[in-house]
Amino acid sequence: MDGSREPLDDAAISRHARATASLHELDRSVTDQVHSQKPNRKAPRRKVLKDGKIVSPTLHGALDVRIRDLSASGALIEVPLATELPSTYGFLVVSESKIYPAATRWRRGNRLGMEFTGPAKTVNLRKW
Repeated sequence: MDGSREPLDDAAISRHARATASLHELDRSVTDQVHSQKPNRKAPRRKVLKDGKIVSPTLHGALDVRIRDLSASGALIEVPLATELPSTYGFLVVSESKIYPAATRWRRGNRLGMEFTGPAKTVNLRKW
């Protein structure tokens, strides 16, 4: 084989175009399902990319996390895979200087869904 390709005929081009269009439609469908709001949510979520911290005496400090979705009733965060968390903890949204009492509702890999179990308190963060 010399590495050259035979030219495609019209039928092959048409099959390729249909297959590509089907893949794009499937991708759009999956994306829409992933990003659609579930009707049983307590509050609408908004996509964010913020820094957060999980605070608990059992952690002996704070654990840095990435906030992906945020609502009035909870959040979706990313945590390090090997991290074990207590069932309840304080959740600090750094950019808002607010800490929420929270509880883990589910975890899959490094993603964790939490529910806020009470009102937020404003905290003074030290700037170093």
